[in-house]
Formats: sequence, structure tokens, C-alpha cells
Amino acid sequence: MNKRLMKIVLIGVTVVFLAGCFNITQHISKDGDKLNVFIKFSVSKSIFEMSKSMGGKSDENPCEEIYTFNEKQIIETFPKSFKADCKKVDTELECGYEMYLTIDTNSKDYKKMKKDDAPAFIPFIDKKEIYIAFPHDDEEEEEDQMAAGFMSSAVYKLTLNRNVVEKVKSISFLNADETFDVSFVELSDIYIIEVPLAYWISSSSDCSLVIKY
Repeated sequence: MNKRLMKIVLIGVTVVFLAGCFNITQHISKDGDKLNVFIKFSVSKSIFEMSKSMGGKSDENPCEEIYTFNEKQIIETFPKSFKADCKKVDTELECGYEMYLTIDTNSKDYKKMKKDDAPAFIPFIDKKEIYIAFPHDDEEEEEDQMAAGFMSSAVYKLTLNRNVVEKVKSISFLNADETFDVSFVELSDIYIIEVPLAYWISSSSDCSLVIKY
């Protein structure tokens, strides 16, 4: 996926609302040679109520502020062989985007993909590890520092189906300055992994989640 577009969506939402109520949820499973990937970026509507109580805007639909891109624009950033669908989320509790992708691991687009240029949040899988890229935009360093201060409770939550990998050995999150060991919960059918988004937003370079198996 276009790295700058993904980062603008994520950081833009956070800076607009100045709160740690922003989260990323991802699920990865496999069906034969096809990877099924679900990604959701959401912000809690409770922050809008907080803003109103402090004299902020009282728009009928304040979520429109985060809908910077339409669904077609987002889908077009993926390789054509990736079957992608995107929709806006607007419920009583949250708003944001949901994306559904089906990726044929035998396709030319996936086979020619390398770890260093993997699209954001698209799992790159080799014989020893799963690599998920978290891009950084040097032009937004000032916004990154501002956003990081409001993201102490924001998390990236990944559920990984065991039909993708049977046994996880270790998980690490790497940014420009250090490597963080990431704990995980092992269940009968999935692994549950959570990473504080502050690890990513405060970094001065691209980051990655590395799952060794």
C-alpha cells in the first residue's frame, strides 16, 4: 500500500482529535494459497462528546473530518492482483475505515514483493518469519511527536490464525532506536498480539513487527 497515504490516514486522525482513543485492529488468516487480511482504523466517538463538553465543535457528523480519502482512492493504492474492499465505519461507538484483502501468495505481485518494500500492514511471509511494515514519513516528524504524546493508550491489535503459522517462537517490534519484545497470548486457534502505537509514532524511521516461527 502507498506508505504516505497510510501514514496520513493514521496520523491525521490522531492529530485532529488529540486523544489516545485511536486503534488499529488487524486479523490474518489463510485459506490454501490465499491470505485473508482484515484491517480496521478507528477512533472512539467518546472523544467528540468530550470536545463538545469543552466548547468544541458540535457537528452533526464530526466523523466526516477523518474521511479524508474515499474508499476507491484507498483500494487503488494496492497491487491490482490483491482483491481489496474498503468501507467507512460509522457506528454509535466509533468511526474510521475497514479494509478486507484477499492475497494470492502465488501471484506475481506477491512473489516479487521483498521485505524492505512490503506495503504497509501487508504480511510478508518467508520460511522463518512474518514481517509487517509500519511506515514513517520524514515530512511529518513534528506531527509525529505531537501525536505520540496522545497515544499512550492506543494499540495495534493483531489476531493471527494458526492456519498461517502453527507455532510462534518470538515477536519483536523494531524502530529506529531500539527493539521491543512483544508478548502474545496463545489460544487453540489464534495468537493475540498487542503493540503500543507510541512505539511507532515516536520513531524517526520505518518500523516493523517481526514474528519468528
